[in-house]
Amino acid sequence: MNRNDIINRLMENDSTVLSFPDRCEEWGSNKYRGNCTGWIHAFLIWKYKVKKFAEIFAGSGTGYDVCQDI
Repeated sequence: MNRNDIINRLMENDSTVLSFPDRCEEWGSNKYRGNCTGWIHAFLIWKYKVKKFAEIFAGSGTGYDVCQDI
């Protein structure tokens, strides 16, 4: 996914309540129990200008996939 497209989408949702009704199919697998949408990861990384990211529960690899794009 294009970094600029990701950032534009995140800027549209910059509020106190996060709402991403669709999933990005490129990030992780929704078949893995407990998997959340990668938009949550992407928002937190973008909002707080994260430089290092550790994914403690890396079952489906959502965080890793998001970090590759953002």
